[in-house]
Amino acid sequence: MEEYLIFIGVALVIILSPGPDFILVLNNALSQGMSKGYATFYGIVVGQFLHVGALVLGVSLIIAKSQALFEVIKWLGAGYLIYLGIRSLLAKQPIDYEVVTTRKLKGDRQCFAEGLMSTVFNPKVLLFYLTFVPQFIHTGDRVMLKSLLLGSLFIVLVCIWYTVFLQLIYRVQHWFKRGRSQLLLNRIAGVALVGIGASLLGRAGFLRQ
Repeated sequence: MEEYLIFIGVALVIILSPGPDFILVLNNALSQGMSKGYATFYGIVVGQFLHVGALVLGVSLIIAKSQALFEVIKWLGAGYLIYLGIRSLLAKQPIDYEVVTTRKLKGDRQCFAEGLMSTVFNPKVLLFYLTFVPQFIHTGDRVMLKSLLLGSLFIVLVCIWYTVFLQLIYRVQHWFKRGRSQLLLNRIAGVALVGIGASLLGRAGFLRQ
């Protein structure tokens, strides 16, 4: 149970950190309307499911070929979290959300496709799944089942976050567009990611070698 709580904590830090999907949902919801924000969100979820499929096949293949390589992947995953944290801490310029004031309406299909493409063709999403999830898979585990379980848990958390986020957008939209607020989020996420990455390196035995 403790391991799953750690997974949920790390996943929430990743999900709450502003990124391409966050920006896309925000843009479409503010400039096109709430329904378009939801259409974008649905596309993102489908993209996440595709990545989970790649995760199940990829992690199984890695373990089948080389246990040593799997351990290296775990170290790289922890290092990747630290890299994301440092990048967030060093960010000096707020994100330009480019929220348009002239309503040039898109169709639901177009917004869905934007969300899907944003997630499917984002290599960082696949890298996250293939390097982060293995941190919680151990020798003797049913790899495919646990990979699917962890991937599905991550998607559930994504769904909860974006459902809440879309409800909040129109109530606090000006706060999201303020540069100071964006930088504050980056600092908080950066410290959390670096700390969690260092902790995972310790769990993998990297810091003791």
